[in-house]
Amino acid sequence: MIPGFGGDNSISIALTDKSSGRYSIDEFYGLTQQFSAQAAKEPSIHSARTQFSASKPAYQINIDRTLLGSLDLDYDEVVSTIAAFAGGVNINQTSVEGGPKDVVVISQPDERSTIDQLMNYAIKNSTGDFVTLKQVASYQLVTTPDSINHFNFNRSINYGIAKNPLYSSGQAMRAAEDAFTDLNLKDVGFQFTGLSRVQSKSGGQILILFLMAALAIFLVLSAQYESYITSIAIVITVPITLLGSFILLQTRSMDINIFSQIGLLMLIGLAAKNSILVVEAADQRVSQGVEIIQAAAEAGRERLQPILMTSVASLAGFFPLVIAQSAGANAQQSIGTVVFGGLVMGTILSLLVVPPVYVIIKNLERKFFSRRTTAHPS
Repeated sequence: MIPGFGGDNSISIALTDKSSGRYSIDEFYGLTQQFSAQAAKEPSIHSARTQFSASKPAYQINIDRTLLGSLDLDYDEVVSTIAAFAGGVNINQTSVEGGPKDVVVISQPDERSTIDQLMNYAIKNSTGDFVTLKQVASYQLVTTPDSINHFNFNRSINYGIAKNPLYSSGQAMRAAEDAFTDLNLKDVGFQFTGLSRVQSKSGGQILILFLMAALAIFLVLSAQYESYITSIAIVITVPITLLGSFILLQTRSMDINIFSQIGLLMLIGLAAKNSILVVEAADQRVSQGVEIIQAAAEAGRERLQPILMTSVASLAGFFPLVIAQSAGANAQQSIGTVVFGGLVMGTILSLLVVPPVYVIIKNLERKFFSRRTTAHPS
């Protein structure tokens, strides 16, 4: 449970009435029920329910304004008296027993338990006489909503979407949006509310975080090696490493949730680690006059043992998360699966792909950038 959002884990949706009053509340409720039926057909959605009811019984009091003047009564005074006696009104605040207490005017429970008792309320007119409510008003039993919510100043009806256990909340949210779009309801809006709204707004930011993480690693490596070209040889393996994570996620029929996204961010740094070992060793040999191809081959052989040792240790550390069965197993399995799959792919790439990529990039660097240096000697 997140403080401020309650303990309900359902997806919160508000359907809003944008008809500017053309829909009655019953018509609007009927349209939202179409959405509920359509959403329930989605495989990722178990049910779509609302606590709203347009047909709750209530008494409607009809005040005859033509009689008010003859009995010296003011309309606002009649309404405020009914509100105070039947529902209560806060008139002041006082300090009793060491703390502030509200002073509320309301009739006794046994004096407002029936509609007939309410109609016998006495209202004081401008001459000081008392007139009973039944002398100027009548009542009838009607059906009406007990309350009507609003979202962005529009009438709204809130729905709670319960997802199926085999699907993520993100999949259920997309399915709910698709169900609403398929209906093409005129002058009806769709909005996520509560924690679901926070999730929908922040979900698109994960791509920005990935790009920022990759850019940060690239800039740090560029500063360390004083070469953008060498940094490219290291970072270029990161996207391919992430492929290993997606393959293992798909193999285990797991979705990309917030925990797997955290694992992907971790993997960006872990994936670059093995490439750094190979590229750094190759650069040292090139600086000593060794040919690029020979330097890459020797660096791969030299760094084979360190890469295998660190990778096996990391894989052994993350494997318990992959097969976790204790409390919070879903979160642990998501992070473990992403990192484990990425590390396996990253280890293979570090030994097989990084040396050839290094050779290609270094040859391109020597071909294009060395020529500029020769043409403009210092």
